[in-house]
Amino acid sequence: MLMCALALSTNVSALAVPSITSLAPTPTPIGASNRTAIAKNKDSKPEPVLQRTGFSGLQKATPEQVERSKNQVKMLTPKQITQLRADGKLESTFTILAEAQGLSVAALAKIQGIPVNSLITKKLAPSTYSIVSQNILKAPPTWIGLSPFYYYGQEEAYTCLPAGIRMTLRWINGTTSSESVVADGCGTAWWAGTCLANAVDYLNDMQDDQNYLVVYSASETTMKNHLYYTIAGAGLPALIGVYEDKGLDWPYELESHSVTAYSIASNKTGVMVCDPYADYMDEPENRWYYKAIGDLYLAFEEANSGYTW
Repeated sequence: MLMCALALSTNVSALAVPSITSLAPTPTPIGASNRTAIAKNKDSKPEPVLQRTGFSGLQKATPEQVERSKNQVKMLTPKQITQLRADGKLESTFTILAEAQGLSVAALAKIQGIPVNSLITKKLAPSTYSIVSQNILKAPPTWIGLSPFYYYGQEEAYTCLPAGIRMTLRWINGTTSSESVVADGCGTAWWAGTCLANAVDYLNDMQDDQNYLVVYSASETTMKNHLYYTIAGAGLPALIGVYEDKGLDWPYELESHSVTAYSIASNKTGVMVCDPYADYMDEPENRWYYKAIGDLYLAFEEANSGYTW
């Protein structure tokens, strides 16, 4: 594990960042890779395919995709509303979702088409955004994680994103198709990898717990708020396109790679990610590890391939 070795990002205030060891242990994912399939695929592929420097299969965003992803507003699905209301968590989750988008609860409720009185059980504060943020920073930091979370290693040199889609579907549905079936559904090709927008279309077709959106351009604050809502609010994993640079404490050198965030610090300073490339390289020590939000954001910006929330 890289958790105890990584330095925290200098982009986050030192006063707000706890030491990694001060956080309660995060849930440990369960390894579920098909190692036989990985070995077979490696044996059947010519060396040039295996040794494409910096390639793991996530396509970079086009200018058109970036433009289309702007000004999106995320809303709860009908299934989420029903379940959250039954669990008594609709107000708190809706508040986190509003904060993630810089909106008041009342404004998001209007967009969603939900009467505020039926949503909120207490008087609205003038600024839920700042109050939620302050409460998170004041509380002792803990990990908010998904468990049991299943880890799938990519079975080909170019299938990092299908592996992440499998992890996501296994969490939501309790089961997932084989990597080849998922890759076909995502439009994955060995010479080009996978487009995140296409993969998310497939992901949304395969479940109705969450209408995932793709973000290609965001501030660090927006990204961490989106990830916090996804993991802590909706209780779902997030897929993130990153540029892995060994010089910046990443385990590999991959120019556009997909990792899956399954746990987040309650004060939003760091996440735990599953890296599907680790089992492809037969390096189980790199299956999951900690990344400070600032470092993750830099890797996201450099990759230019998007994240989901």
